[in-house]
Amino acid sequence: MVQGEFIEKLLNMAGSRGIILWDIVPIGPEKLQLKVRIHGFKMLRHIARKQGCKMKIMSRSGLPFFSARLEKRKMLVVGAVGFSVVLYALSSFVWFISIEGMERVKPEQILTIAEGEGLRIGAAKWEFNPDQVERAVGRLPQVAWVGVKIKGTRVTIEIAEKVLPDVLADETIPAHLVATKDGLVHEILVLAGVPAVNVGDTVQKGQILITGYVFPTDINFPGQPQGETTDFSGELKEIRAKGIVRARVWYEETVQVFLEEKGWRKTGNFSETVTIKAFNKEIIVRGPKEIIYQQYSVTTGLKKMPRWRNINFPVEIIHNTYYELKDYHRSYTREQALDLAVKEAKGKISLYLSGSARIVSNQVTELPAGDNNIKIRLTVEAVEDIATPYAIQKK
Repeated sequence: MVQGEFIEKLLNMAGSRGIILWDIVPIGPEKLQLKVRIHGFKMLRHIARKQGCKMKIMSRSGLPFFSARLEKRKMLVVGAVGFSVVLYALSSFVWFISIEGMERVKPEQILTIAEGEGLRIGAAKWEFNPDQVERAVGRLPQVAWVGVKIKGTRVTIEIAEKVLPDVLADETIPAHLVATKDGLVHEILVLAGVPAVNVGDTVQKGQILITGYVFPTDINFPGQPQGETTDFSGELKEIRAKGIVRARVWYEETVQVFLEEKGWRKTGNFSETVTIKAFNKEIIVRGPKEIIYQQYSVTTGLKKMPRWRNINFPVEIIHNTYYELKDYHRSYTREQALDLAVKEAKGKISLYLSGSARIVSNQVTELPAGDNNIKIRLTVEAVEDIATPYAIQKK
């Protein structure tokens, strides 16, 4: 506030000396209220004294005064900065995962696939790629579309399932019988429909074995003597093909077993820590302070706070995963190694065999290998039913 007889002269002199004044409001006779910057206040006070005017500070506001107050409360500043850093660090992790739009697919199956791509509760956002999670979940045959959205600490997996007729359960749906695997047709038993292949034919996965298209009774069927005339008059019908098509199917697996093995292997136990590093100081915000494993391997993920304008913040978030290791030493004779390799190969092939499969023959071929290992190729021939219904597409 400025009060005096020559206030107008004071304002003119302030303007001529480059002193910026604003919000000038008359509040009484020969009395004004105005605002001035801190570096112009001393000059204005000097002019006021020359003109015989009085000045009184009504209030102080702005960044210089705010900074001065903060200097008296340094711990408050440190606490605010620390809180902001911790809040930012915690917001960089996934604490909630929700799945929407699924009916037939189990949530556990989706979460297992997502975890294989690095997406799990407590994972840092930079540890997984949403596009990779979408592609991995999208490989499920029941899924038509997948979307992964990140909002704060929540990740939402949106799923659109394929709307397909349940051709296996609904016996009223017209369908062909198609091959589930490549093979050589060994036996055909047609209960309904028309055979599209003969015994001895080589078929590929997806090929029609028994068609659900049925023509009039005088149509040409496979095996009809050549030279007979066929009447194609009549309406084509669509039925549900039924039957059994057994085929010879071959499987092959190659396995290598070392005669002597030693080293370190993971036990399956692991622990995780999340550390905030700021101004050369580290604070563990999650996980144990000391690693309890005697031997371990570690993987490290590092993320720096984003740059703001031209300011680089000296803050890093470090995510370490420690895997417990245990030493092991194993040795086998050549006979033991060969037997182990055959068992391992059979175990792998058994994953591909259907429940109706009947193994016809096993052939073990020992391949060239080093002095410290055995390498074999197991070829299995099986006879199994390879026919499965496939809905006839409407035109």
